[in-house]
Amino acid sequence: MPVPAVSVLLPVHNGASYLDDAVASILRQTFPDFELLVINDGSTDGTASILRNCADSRLTVIENERNLGLIPSLNTGLAAARGEFVARMDADDIAYPHRLQRQVDFLREFPQIGLCGTWFQMFGAGRPKVVRPPTQPEDLAARLFYESPLAHPSVMFRRALFADHGLQYSLDYPHAEDYELWVRAGEITGLANLPEVLLRYRRHGKQVSNLKTARQNETVRMILVRQLRKIYPGASADECERHVAICKDWLSEGAGIDVHYVETWLRQLVARNESAGCPFPRDAFRRALGIVWWRYCSVRLATRGMLSAFYASDFARALPLRNRLGIIALRAKAMAAPS
Repeated sequence: MPVPAVSVLLPVHNGASYLDDAVASILRQTFPDFELLVINDGSTDGTASILRNCADSRLTVIENERNLGLIPSLNTGLAAARGEFVARMDADDIAYPHRLQRQVDFLREFPQIGLCGTWFQMFGAGRPKVVRPPTQPEDLAARLFYESPLAHPSVMFRRALFADHGLQYSLDYPHAEDYELWVRAGEITGLANLPEVLLRYRRHGKQVSNLKTARQNETVRMILVRQLRKIYPGASADECERHVAICKDWLSEGAGIDVHYVETWLRQLVARNESAGCPFPRDAFRRALGIVWWRYCSVRLATRGMLSAFYASDFARALPLRNRLGIIALRAKAMAAPS
């Protein structure tokens, strides 16, 4: 078969409930030059039957004889991919018809960008919500310090770039394998998000974030500590734990950390990034830490003096106006809530 421009990787394990919609959304793309590689990871439900009934020459099914897991299945798909670009897709999501076209156009226009995601709409369980992660490469590079700023099923990247640098998903980082891969990719190429909603991201009770929460949290902790040591190699175990609590667990564990410690720690991070030669872009790093400050303060606005502490900080002034104004509404809501 002719070599396609795009290889779409769609791993699935017992995904019959939503697979039809996911596959159909790819086959309806306005950009026709792709192959859809579905890696059937030992499914025991109706997944195989759905795939057999799909008559489209662009669809190739790779069968795992047994359930190997997501990471081996993704790497199997990477090895089989032939396209100039590789796009990810999940078996429970829906791609908008022009998704592939928009991403191919973007990557061809900006050769310095090796990987791009998109904005996306959450649907299913909970209230619908449009998520708009940062779009500029320097902001994504800074956000990688404490979170993944890319929705995994929205991503497209250059296959040759990943192959030349030996980039694939690591078995050492289960349930956050995408975040860890983006960290390594960001060290060799620019990352971006398209400022357009191109994916519908389904929320439901069988997602990894719901079923494997503890293991996922531990994996993310490993990544956060690794990122911290890029600017602070001598961080103590206690400092690492507090850092994770501030950046990731600000809703729970972070509650026991004093606001003055949080601001002091964020200032130290800015200074250490400077001392390390700015592995994280200087201005974007301050903006990213401003988001950490906003999150920490916004859930504690009923605490006496928190609003004043928030606005007194330089990190508040680094935030967009909508964040600074929004915290006033959150404060009013917190004060109006019954005690």
